[in-house]
Amino acid sequence: MIRASVVVPTFTRAKLLPSLLESLVGQEYDGQYEVLIVDDGSRDETPGVLNEWKRRFPDQVHVLSQENSGPAAARNRGARAAKGSFVAFIDDDCIAAASWLRSLERALQETGAAAAGGPVINDERGWIGRYINRESVIDHVLARDGTVAELITANAAVRADVFHALGGFDEAIRVPGGEDTEFALRLRAAGHRIVVAPEARVRHQSRLDLADYLRMAFRHGRGRWRLGARFPEYRFSVPGLRFLWLAWPVRAWMARDYRRYRQGSVPTSEALRYVALRYLENLARMAGYIRGS
Repeated sequence: MIRASVVVPTFTRAKLLPSLLESLVGQEYDGQYEVLIVDDGSRDETPGVLNEWKRRFPDQVHVLSQENSGPAAARNRGARAAKGSFVAFIDDDCIAAASWLRSLERALQETGAAAAGGPVINDERGWIGRYINRESVIDHVLARDGTVAELITANAAVRADVFHALGGFDEAIRVPGGEDTEFALRLRAAGHRIVVAPEARVRHQSRLDLADYLRMAFRHGRGRWRLGARFPEYRFSVPGLRFLWLAWPVRAWMARDYRRYRQGSVPTSEALRYVALRYLENLARMAGYIRGS
């Protein structure tokens, strides 16, 4: 009997998939589990890579394909086909620790929570990778009580019955960024808890250059627009955003951030890069929000 299902949405990541799949089929887990990869209309060698892994592990690796519809739709497609009592989500550019699935399950069992999220550690192959970790860009956002308020689906698990009862992710959010937060907010609004699973670790295979990072921030801004349509606390005033667009460079926080980075032993040249990136990413998010979903 399958106890756990791992769902991975993927889009044009053929080069990164082997290391992810190697980590998933090698989990130290004492029950049966399945891995469902949903190809969201990839335009590279992804289908061939997935077929090879399906051939090697026919009882464990299952491949689903669809026209490009976004990560929310891909995750929902995988979850609908899942047979496990809980569904674990991980992104196609991550690598799971050997104890990842077991640790997620333990967090759900010991707390009785509906969902759990584990740490996502970004590769520090360059200064942008170091910035991502320092600023907790891809971490779960915690509530005051220590539970998770905003879930990151690069490392998360949800009880299958709860996931289906809530209708899964909002497929109207087609860009990566916002669909996981929206689901977490609905989950909490329904009275469920999301706990932290500190031992369930995944490593994010960062390949981001400056342009990639700003595109990601832009997508997150678009996702925030969709969140604001449903949750007023996430709504921004567009005229206010346009004013901030002009005023942001003279804000005192730039000097404060520089001092903070230097006090954290960041070299001068890198601290200046961090300050500039923080300014640019906020502009990119604003542009994404104004652009809308």
